[in-house]
Amino acid sequence: EALDGSQLALDSLKGKVILFDFWTTWCRPCKAEMPFLERLYRELPKEHFALVAVSCDEKLETVQRFQKSRRLTYPLYHAKVKDLKGFEINGYPTKYLVGKDGRMEKLQFGKDYEEKIRRALLQ
Repeated sequence: EALDGSQLALDSLKGKVILFDFWTTWCRPCKAEMPFLERLYRELPKEHFALVAVSCDEKLETVQRFQKSRRLTYPLYHAKVKDLKGFEINGYPTKYLVGKDGRMEKLQFGKDYEEKIRRALLQ
């Protein structure tokens, strides 16, 4: 669910390169990556790239306050880990890259994944 109450329609993302970012407001590495994610969201073409940032915090209100305080412009979503089917989340941040062909790859924390995203956009 988006912070504004709307639902994410995954069908609307078909054919795009999608970066799923699972994070929490209390995770220091997650917060450190946010300026980078903001830059990616602003730079990459929305018709070919989607950033789906999912907070796994307990309370939606915590995430809403966090978004306002950080002035994040990319869309944030909120979900409980138990409700996230198809994703293995053992810690935060956890990222998955889905190519235009629908293939999903778990990205390793601390690795430079911007190059992988840009390469996937060219395919």
